[in-house]
Amino acid sequence: MRALAVLALALLAGLVSGQGCPEQHGVQAYPHPDLCDHFYLCTNGTLTEEVCENGLLFDGKGAVHNHCNYHWAVNCGPRKYELVPLSTPGCEFQFGIYAEAPCSTSYYKCAFGEVHPEACDAGLAYDERTHSCNWPDLLLEQGCNPEQIVGFKCPDKVTGKAAKFYPFPRYAIPGDCTRSITCVNGFPRITACGEDKVFDAESLTCDEPELVPSCPEAGSRVRREVRERRDAAFDCVSARGMPNRGYPTRHLSRTAVVRRDARPSRTHCHCPWPDSRPAGWQPFLRRRLPGRGTPGVRGGQRAPASVGGRGSTLEGNTFPRSFFSQTRDASTAKAI
Repeated sequence: MRALAVLALALLAGLVSGQGCPEQHGVQAYPHPDLCDHFYLCTNGTLTEEVCENGLLFDGKGAVHNHCNYHWAVNCGPRKYELVPLSTPGCEFQFGIYAEAPCSTSYYKCAFGEVHPEACDAGLAYDERTHSCNWPDLLLEQGCNPEQIVGFKCPDKVTGKAAKFYPFPRYAIPGDCTRSITCVNGFPRITACGEDKVFDAESLTCDEPELVPSCPEAGSRVRREVRERRDAAFDCVSARGMPNRGYPTRHLSRTAVVRRDARPSRTHCHCPWPDSRPAGWQPFLRRRLPGRGTPGVRGGQRAPASVGGRGSTLEGNTFPRSFFSQTRDASTAKAI
């Protein structure tokens, strides 16, 4: 770390002394040695000193505007800066993120002093500490009412199918096949199945759309979107010259992409099991993987089992570890 700091100082000394940019092509940004709201910019070998917009500081990672980041996200260290608000209606600084109201489900971003309204995902509220959306039960000190935001009250006594998932019982949302409610420490949270799954009200789990007949409308929409996305990603050109055949999708399911004259099409597999399979045939087995933990759970959380090694083997088929990392569980939530 010390060697890197010495190299950085040497580089900055070269810039300041007029030796020019170290790179003659492309765009590079370098921190100012003394000021956190200033930085050096090299554009195809041309050196300029730049100033961050009001409300922004430079940390080398900023992507808000012109290599600068929100001031509350930057650690300036010994570098100095002047942070004077240039306010416009709704914006304290020209660039920033602000809550619409305490514990609001919406917020707004300011860019060049203009207000741009944004909304949290369903069941989340704006967290002024992190400047992002969060579970409302983690914002009780900010005056949040999780039951009011989610529109559900967790029962004092857990019974029925929901008890199977205790201490985090799950409940279906009437008329919604893509999300569910999970109770954490007695507070409700809306959790999403993900872009390619639907919620089964019978098993209280997320599954492939074709396996959840109780969600025909949501299932057909998800199936259509998944089909379009996967077929578009399937490269038939690389298979040109090969006979028409089936290629399994990246998910362990009963569907496959079939190449016919260099065009992808869809088919439903009739898998012989177990005795009628031909010699040498090895199946893709469906396997429910442990889900990721619910964000923000305070204690008592069971650690998910990991998929070890460089790959995992299912009945003779080896898949890379990244294959399984794409599986989602109902316990994920999106923050900005």
